Amino acid sequence: MSIEVAGVGMGRTGTLSLKLALEMLGFGPCYHMTELLHTPARVDFWRRAWAGDADALARALAGYRSTTDFPAHGLYAQLYQTYPSARFILTTRHAERWYDSAAGTIFNAKPGFAEYLSIGLRMPFNKGVRQTVDVYKLVDLAFQRDFDGRLTDRAHCIQRFKEHEDNVRAVIPADQLLVFEVKEGWEPLCAFLGVDVPDVPFPRANDHSDWWSRRKQGATSMLSMEPPRGTPLS
Repeated sequence: MSIEVAGVGMGRTGTLSLKLALEMLGFGPCYHMTELLHTPARVDFWRRAWAGDADALARALAGYRSTTDFPAHGLYAQLYQTYPSARFILTTRHAERWYDSAAGTIFNAKPGFAEYLSIGLRMPFNKGVRQTVDVYKLVDLAFQRDFDGRLTDRAHCIQRFKEHEDNVRAVIPADQLLVFEVKEGWEPLCAFLGVDVPDVPFPRANDHSDWWSRRKQGATSMLSMEPPRGTPLS
């Protein structure tokens, strides 16, 4: 199995909606940040992929036909080199609204004090918690890469958001790239992928309240004594 479709838009541009849409269209499974939470053993592959290891990128995405969101979105050039026949989708939205959404959700994803305390108590005894902490560290590394860690600097983050989109357009050939707002629905996406339009509404997922609900559930799961789902890969 190889990557056929790669979403390279930043988080909070409709990436989870795109994941669901791609899976509905037959391009699943689709790798998304939510997948990483269930396969934390892949964190090391992503670190190596960010260092330029193409084999690590392929191993991080093994078993998937598509990808969207973090941690693959920033590897658009490497994705193109590794999967030159893939089609690429740059999910986008108005930059000011993007920042407002990101600042109210993913930029505040770190555990609170009580969570940190509980994590510290469980880490020596729970491999699942230790692996999930590695996921949080990877998120921090991504924010350093994408925004120099300056998440409260609105102007800087918006500038980097726009630079990312410009760089994607410069690297990916125009005939392999769809610039897409999820509010456009099925038609442009299906035309780009060469598939029929489904007779169901386009998925809408992960708005502000939905994100915080997922965040709370994820924290609760992480702090339990149950190991994360997914089979660790060597």
